[in-house]
Order: sequence, then C-alpha cells, then structure tokens
Amino acid sequence: MSYRVRSGILNDICLPVTVTYETESFQINKAWIGGAFALGLAFGILVTVFCVPVCIRDYFKKRQQDQEEIEEDRRKERTRGETVKIIDDYDDDDTVTIVSDGKGRKKSAGKKKGKGKGLMGKLGLDDEYQHEKKGKEVKIDKSFQTGMGGILVKFTSEEAESEIAKQDLDRVDHLSNDLGKEKESMFLAMLRMKLKKAKIDDPLLSRLVNFVMEDIQNKKKMIEDDKLETEAELRVNKILDEEREKIKQDLRRHTKLSEAEIEAVMEGLLKDMGKLEKKLNDERLRQQRALEERLAKRKQIIDFRNIQDKQAQELGNNSADSYEEEMKKLVIDGNLTEKQKKEILNEYMMDLKRLNRQHEKDSQRQQLDLASKLEQRRLRRIHQLNEKHEQEKSLLLHKADKSTDTANFIESYHELLQEQRTELESTEAELDQTELQNLIRLDRINRDKVQSIEERGERMNKAIGSVSSADPADVNRMIKAHKQRMLQLEDARLQEQNRMKAMLQARWEQKMMQLEDDEEKSNQEQETLAEQQLTTVNRVLNSSLELNEEAKKKIMKEHGHNMQVLNNQLQMSKLRQEKVWKLNWQKRRTKIAEIRQKREDELLSKSKMNKDEFDKLTKQLEAELAAEEVKIEMERQQALIDFKRKMASETEALLVEQEKELGVLIGRLEIGAARRQALLTKQDTQLQSLQVWDQNIGIYRCTNLS
Repeated sequence: MSYRVRSGILNDICLPVTVTYETESFQINKAWIGGAFALGLAFGILVTVFCVPVCIRDYFKKRQQDQEEIEEDRRKERTRGETVKIIDDYDDDDTVTIVSDGKGRKKSAGKKKGKGKGLMGKLGLDDEYQHEKKGKEVKIDKSFQTGMGGILVKFTSEEAESEIAKQDLDRVDHLSNDLGKEKESMFLAMLRMKLKKAKIDDPLLSRLVNFVMEDIQNKKKMIEDDKLETEAELRVNKILDEEREKIKQDLRRHTKLSEAEIEAVMEGLLKDMGKLEKKLNDERLRQQRALEERLAKRKQIIDFRNIQDKQAQELGNNSADSYEEEMKKLVIDGNLTEKQKKEILNEYMMDLKRLNRQHEKDSQRQQLDLASKLEQRRLRRIHQLNEKHEQEKSLLLHKADKSTDTANFIESYHELLQEQRTELESTEAELDQTELQNLIRLDRINRDKVQSIEERGERMNKAIGSVSSADPADVNRMIKAHKQRMLQLEDARLQEQNRMKAMLQARWEQKMMQLEDDEEKSNQEQETLAEQQLTTVNRVLNSSLELNEEAKKKIMKEHGHNMQVLNNQLQMSKLRQEKVWKLNWQKRRTKIAEIRQKREDELLSKSKMNKDEFDKLTKQLEAELAAEEVKIEMERQQALIDFKRKMASETEALLVEQEKELGVLIGRLEIGAARRQALLTKQDTQLQSLQVWDQNIGIYRCTNLS
C-alpha cells in the first residue's frame, strides 16, 4: 500500500488524497468450467450405459427367480397327488422300446413280438405321440389317472363295477381335499385383506399371516398322524375356527388396534367365511350330482357290454342247437348214429368254449396295451390343464393381494375355480369318450374270433360229411339251412340289443329322477335339523339375563356359521362312507367272479371233458356261487343298516359337540358381560364416593369460613 500526496503546500491544511490498494484475486475461467462439466457428463453417461443395464438385468432376474420360487412353493402345497412316471413304452410295431433311466443306462420297456403295422397305427394314433417327451415325472391326483379305459379293460363285469366304485371313492376324496384347499386358501387371503384394511402393513402383516398358515399346517400334520378318519375330519374342520380365536389374541398382543377394531375385523372375517361356506356347499352339491350322473352313465355302458358278452356266449349254444336240429334228421334217416352225433356236437361245443376263452384273453391283452397308451395321454392332458390352472390362480391371488375388497375376491376366486373345475370335467368327459371309442374300434378291428369260429364251422361241416352216409347234396342242404337259421338268429340278436338299449335309457332316466328325489329329501332333512337347532339356541338365549342384544346377535351369527360347517361336513362324510361300503361290496362280488373264472378255466383245460360233463360241473359251480351271492347280498343289507346307524350316531355326536361349543361361547360372553357390569358398578360406587367426598369438603369449607 502506498500513499502519495499530490499537493502539499501547507501542513495544516486538509487535502484530498487518492489511495490505491493492490491485492491478489481469483478470475473464473468459463471455458475451463464448461470443459470440465462436459467431461464429467460424458463420464457419467459412459458409466450409466455400461453399469445400469447390468444392474437392471440382475434385478429383474432376481425378481423372476423369487416369483418362480413362490409359485413353486404354492404349487407344491396345493398339489397333493401321486407321482406318476410317464414312459411312452408302447411301439406300434410291437418292437422293443428303449427308455433312458436317468443314469446313462438304457432299459427295455417291451418285447418284440412281430413286424408290420401295429395296433396304434390301425387305430390312427401313430402321429399323436411322436412329439411327446419320455420319462417325464408329473403329479396328478389319483382320481384323474384312470377313466373309462381302466373300466372297460376289466375281464368281468364285477371287476368293472369294482373299478367304477374305486374311481368314485377317489373322486369323493379329491372333492373333499379340493374344497378344503379352497376354504383354507381363501381364509388366508381374506385374513390378509382384513388386516390390510385395518391399517396393518408389512412386515407385521406378513408375519401374522405366516403364523396362522404355519399353525394350520402343523395342526393338519398332527391330525394326519393320528389316522382317525371321522374324528380327524371333524378336527380338520375345527382348525379354522380355532385359528380365529388365535388371530384375535395375536392382534391384541402384536398390534395397536382397539378392541372394537379387532372385533370388527373378526366379525367381517366370520361374515365372509359364512358366504364361502355356502358357496362350497353349492359346489359340493353340483359335483356330487355330476358324480352320480357319471356313475349312472358308466353303469349303463357296462350293462350294455354285459348284454353283448352274454349274446356272444349264446352264439356258440345257438350254433350247436342249430347243428343238432339238422343232425337229428340224419339220425332219423339212418345216415348218422346217435353216438356219432353226440361225439361231433360235444367236440364242437368244447372247441367253441376254448376258442371263446382264448379270444377273451387275447382281446384283454390288446385292450390293456391300448388302455395303457390312452392313460398316458390322459395324464399328459390333465397335467397340462393343472399347470394352466395353477398359473391362473397364482395370477388372481397376486392381484387380490393389492386389494382389500373381500366380497369381490370371494366372487372372482370362486368363479375362477368353478370355470377350472368345469373345464377339467369337460376334458375328462372328452377323454372318457375317446377311450370308449378307441376300445370299440379295437373290437371291430379284431376279427380273429369270427374267423376262428367260421373255420371251426367248416371243420364241423367236413366232419358231418365224412361220418355221415347221407348223400352230399343232403348234407349241403343241411349246412345251408344251418347258415340260414344263424342269420335269422343274428337279426334277432340285433333287435334284442336295440330293445335293451331302450330299456337301459329308461333306467337311466329313472335314476336321474331318483337323484332329484334324494336331493330334495336331503334338503328337507337339513332344513329340519337347522330349525331344531335354531329353536334350541333361541330358547337358551331367551333364558339368559346377562346377555344384551348385541351379544345375542353375535351368538346367532356364530351359530349359523357353525351349523353351515357342520352340515357340509355331515354331507361329505355321508357321501364318502356310502362310497366306501359300496366299494367293499363290489370287492366281494369281484372275488366271486374270480373264483368262477378260475374254475371254468380248470374245466376247459381238461382235454377229455365232454359237453354233458362240463354242463353238469358248471351247474354245480353256479349253485355254489349263487349261495355265496345270497350271503353277500345279506351282508350288503346289513352294511346298509350299519351305515345308516353310523351316520345317525355321527350326526348326534356332532350336534353334541356343537352344543358344547355354543355353551362355551355363551359362557364366555356372559362372563364378559358380568365383568363389564361389575366394572360399571365399581365405577358408579367410586363416583358416588367422590361426590360424597366433594360434598363433605364443601361443608367443611363453609364451616371454617363461618
């Protein structure tokens, strides 16, 4: 800093002075700043281009993996079927098929029996299986693993009816499990919605729902370990009711909701569960009706097949009778002896019986081969449909997780399940029809039996001509008359089949009318039971002085829900037990058929057995089996009586249990009302004491002032 005096004549005179300060300062270089900014921006863009896509890709990949794991867990929980190994081991040319066993080795799945175009090729099923994967493991409920193919390949009508009864029982078990899964899934979903509506968010929301889900699974596992059928079913149905009490306690313990808010959540959940129970009951009735209709149709098919089998057996007898009529003329004319006639007829009849039995065995082998192929197709179709349905349910549940409208969720979820069940039933009906048509076509293709019988007839004609001393022209006229008579019998057989078709159709219509009557009777019984229980509850509530109107309404709602659950359980138990005893009865009849089949095979295996001896032993066998049939019928009647008695006892036990639970609920509410009344009384006493104390203080002050 410098000071310069421009003019200074007098020292005592003030003059203006200019002071110059020299300092250092920073100058901003705008060009440098712009370049640095551009360089930083370019570097940031490069980092974004190379790093951000990798991060985004990893994020979506992790999200997709998590979603797949969630869907896989849900699928494992909901799908409880038997694992079936699908191996496409049937070659149309009956050659050996090699299938890998997953360890690098190969194993044979068939035996070489011949060359040329096989059975599948004749039926037009070659190209249908060319693209199918082999050795694929899938989970299919056992009630969908077999259908009409598994029924029609049975050797006897008793075995077929036993298979029908088994498939019906499997379907009832599937129905029970399916409705139980729906109820459980919707309970958890609605609970989540109710809690979300009550302003409970994650992670507490998920933790509470997971607690409930784990508790349900643990209780079901414990019940399954007990293996007590009826009591187990009762305990399973009580699990969700027990969970509602546990949920209420968890909400009090882990949330800040008031008692009124908790009661509102639980009341809303109970109301929604009541709606769900009604829908489940309607679905059970629909599927039960469909099951009975399917049973009636299948029995109609089996009955018609029995008629055809019986006519086929009578064909040989008719042919022998026709030959016998013509050969009698030769005996009368002296061209054939009685002994020769009997020998020829006996040999002819026994040969026909052996041919029929051999044909039945060969035909059954081919039917089993075809049924195995058709069963593989059934498993693939059902598996694909199940995969599609699981994806649809997962998508709907994912959307519902963002909503709190339980009423809309109940409608949409149940509607989706109904559509899926209808689609599954339609697919199964289509597969049944396809299996039936293919097995019928197999019978038409297989002409071995007709050809064998015709060849045996030609041998019969030659035997008559060689033994008889009649003129060849007379023998030819006899053979021609025999063939004409057989054509007439064939026309009569077709007319009889048409008549039996009409009779079976009328029987089916009568069965449908009987089903409607049974449903109406069942509804009346349920309404009567509900009215009786309602009267009892009203009488108990009217006699209770501690309960207010709000508590009584709560009890009535709880009672209505419990009665709906009880009714659903009773009807499902009745349906299942009915199927069980019918299956046991059919198994007994199947044993009788197996004994008959074995004894007849033993008789036919004797080469020196003649017709008279065979008929005698056959009648003796039929008499023994008829006595056994009478015994089985008596056992069936007794089983029916025991079934009705057991259902009455089970109903009584469930009603007693219901009354106990209702008594506990009423007692709990009465205790709560008494506690509230005691608290109010205590508060009134304290208030009165305060008022007296206040009055005494006022008097004391007035006395002091005076």
